[in-house]
Amino acid sequence: MKTRVGLITDSIFNLDFNKINGLLLTDAEKVPPHIGLVCNGFYYSATANGTILDRKMSSVLEVITKKKKKVLLALFNFKIEKDVLRNTFIEYGPLINGKTCLHPARICIEKSTGLSFNVNFVFELLPLMYNEKLISNYCHFLLDDYLDYGYYQLTTYSKNDIMECIDRLKR
Repeated sequence: MKTRVGLITDSIFNLDFNKINGLLLTDAEKVPPHIGLVCNGFYYSATANGTILDRKMSSVLEVITKKKKKVLLALFNFKIEKDVLRNTFIEYGPLINGKTCLHPARICIEKSTGLSFNVNFVFELLPLMYNEKLISNYCHFLLDDYLDYGYYQLTTYSKNDIMECIDRLKR
C-alpha cells in the first residue's frame, strides 16, 4: 500500500539550504526510509549508531550524490530553533530499545508548531502536516522514475519493518 504526498516541484540541488527548514527522507524508495531534519544549513538525525547533530548539509549532499541516494524533502512553512533540535536529539539518543528516527523529528515539529501529531510513521505524518499547511513544497533527488503525475507515493510499512532495518544496520 502507498500514501501519496504533495506535488514535487524541484530538485534539492536548486535550494539554498541555509534558508530552509524541512524533513529529509533518504533512501525514500526503501522500506523504511531514513528520516532527518534540516535546519538552516544543518542536518539532525537519530541513527542506529548514534545521533547526528549540526552536520553541514553540504557534506550530506555530497554523500547523497556520491551514493546516488533517492531523497524526498518536505519544506516547512515554520522555523525550528536550533536549541530545540539539539536538545531533542541529544535527549532521544541512538535507535535502541524500539526507538525510531521519526520520533525526535516529530517532537521537534510539535514543539515548533504547538500541534500534536499522534502518528508512528512518516507516511502518516506528512499528509497531516500538509493538511495543516505546514509544508510549503516538496523537492527531490533521483525520484523522477517514482513520480506519478508529479506526486510521490510513500510505501507503507510496519513497526516490525523498522526494527528489522535497525537491527540490520547494527550488524
